[in-house]
Amino acid sequence: MNAMTFPFDATGAPATDPAPDRAGKIAARLGAALAKIAPGVELATRSTTAHASEDVPVAMLRSDGLRCAVTVAPQLAEALASLSLGGSFAAEATRPDTLSPSERRAQRTLVSACLDAVDSLWPADAALWQPASGAVTGTEYSVEVSAGALIAPITLVIAAAAADTAQPAATPRAEIAWSRGMRALLGATGLPLRAVLHERQMPLAQAVQLAPGDVFPIEAPRDVQLRIGTHPIARGTVAPLGDDGALLVTITSRRPDPATLASLEELP
Repeated sequence: MNAMTFPFDATGAPATDPAPDRAGKIAARLGAALAKIAPGVELATRSTTAHASEDVPVAMLRSDGLRCAVTVAPQLAEALASLSLGGSFAAEATRPDTLSPSERRAQRTLVSACLDAVDSLWPADAALWQPASGAVTGTEYSVEVSAGALIAPITLVIAAAAADTAQPAATPRAEIAWSRGMRALLGATGLPLRAVLHERQMPLAQAVQLAPGDVFPIEAPRDVQLRIGTHPIARGTVAPLGDDGALLVTITSRRPDPATLASLEELP
């Protein structure tokens, strides 16, 4: 079942867990993670005997080399999608093999909850997950999730980090290149620039009665503000330019931090 946008890999044969009580801890941590994404639902999680499944797991690799394959029952994704759309946390008894877009998003959320549970039991400093390739062979854990009439399994296969699979940390040179590239992209972003010549408030009752030919006075200040959205970024002076008008910028802020924006808004 191609339910995710990540690469899929088959899990290997289950292995014996050197710490048997860890299965119960995974069930408890996973239950706590699921409670956050399904608030108000009476969820129960317990470790069960690993079982064979035809569902294709999602293989993930952590930055320290830890590998994890997650298999989520499609009924659980359907129930979470139903809850997010205002329905009950339930799934149909019979359902198609393919997932809807909302169910795919729900399954990604469930996979993230599983990875959070793994991180809590196998902690690592600044650990980041990314899609992995190749089969994941390691210790297999099966957790049964139940809520009302819904009973659905989640299976995790966890493989210890190999010495040659840890992802190197970004070097200062790489971080500088990324920062420059991001600034270049942001610098090319188009934003609407407005020169605010006049603003006026009037009662709604008066505004809806406006008709062609109505006249009301406006103030034409010599000093005006330049704004991007609602944020003033500069101040200028209206001046003639041939047959047209122009705006001569007199005050500008190259780095419009919150303090600068606040001070510009206080300008008359």
